[in-house]
Amino acid sequence: MNKSIIIIRKSIAAILLMSASILCSCDKWLTLEPEDGVTKDDYWTTKEEVYASLMGCYSAMTSDGMPEKMFLWGELRGETLMPNTVPDRYQLIMDGDITSNNEVTSWKQFYTVINQCNTVIKYANQAQQYDESFTDQLLDQYQSEAIAIRSLMYFYLVRTFKDVPYVTDAIISDDQDLQIEKSDGTVILDSLVHSLENIAPKMAVRFGENPAVNKGRFTALGV
Repeated sequence: MNKSIIIIRKSIAAILLMSASILCSCDKWLTLEPEDGVTKDDYWTTKEEVYASLMGCYSAMTSDGMPEKMFLWGELRGETLMPNTVPDRYQLIMDGDITSNNEVTSWKQFYTVINQCNTVIKYANQAQQYDESFTDQLLDQYQSEAIAIRSLMYFYLVRTFKDVPYVTDAIISDDQDLQIEKSDGTVILDSLVHSLENIAPKMAVRFGENPAVNKGRFTALGV
């Protein structure tokens, strides 16, 4: 009988010890890291990562049918396009209907690019803390290019819709307020002009003698 009690007590002690160990390591179990990517804390540590993110902004601007939308938003309402067969979604725009119900006038991709630019602008400085070769001049160049891309996105949005949400801070968490009111289009354009005037002196005139290197990127002459 005594032996049984001793065994039970030892078993209970072992269980309590295991429970304490589990509770101590529980935070580690619940803190899951992505297996197919890197977290924000592990990124933004080199100038190469900032450059890659900036190039991602350029890439996003030319994907998901965005160039076509930039063209259609202006030309369809300007009556310069008269296709033989007009899809219903195009006819709606030609009639002045630019509501979100029409997939052609969806601005989702534009705000995706805008947020990518805002992220580069926000976190590029962080890389300087880890990468001593990341100069202030190069930082200014990368951030200025992101501002220029963002400004282009807002230009098309304001030209098409006039009053739109004006977001200049990176949205990186679901806890942030995503219900953003529209801003007056004229005020947005004034802000864009002011931003471009500020970044122009910080931007390179060219990136090299090879024309291919200068193709498709914003320079001081392009803003």
